Amino acid sequence: MKTYSLWRCLPAMLVASVILMNAPMVSAQGQGQGQGRGRGGGGGAAFQNATEEQREALRQMNDEVREHGQKVRQARTDLNAAIYSAKVDEADIKAKVAALAKAEEEQAIARAKAFAKVKSKLSSEQIEALKQGGGGFGFGGGRGGGARRGGNN
Repeated sequence: MKTYSLWRCLPAMLVASVILMNAPMVSAQGQGQGQGRGRGGGGGAAFQNATEEQREALRQMNDEVREHGQKVRQARTDLNAAIYSAKVDEADIKAKVAALAKAEEEQAIARAKAFAKVKSKLSSEQIEALKQGGGGFGFGGGRGGGARRGGNN
């Protein structure tokens, strides 16, 4: 039976401990921004042949709701921070849930208003693609599967 000294095994043990310590952080990061048809992506073939007027209409819709999307993401981040804080503060969590609900409500109204402005420029196939895509307005690149591009946005 071979015996190994502690000093000979130490480098391997250090590497193993670093890998094990970082595994929870890597798995907690999720999928990140994805390419293609993630949640909010939508579109696909319905927008490949879009006219320049239709593409501009979709850009305007995105511009009109972008700020609301940022507010929703921030509200979710704040809620997660409250949920996973060292001390459970029910009042703070309830306040964060209410803030998230308000941000999502404002985003939904902004989407509806933006869509109403450009609906007449889109085909029924494109409108259906928007409905199926979850509100990403057909450009893809929403959160979800695909190649990771960085942080958890």
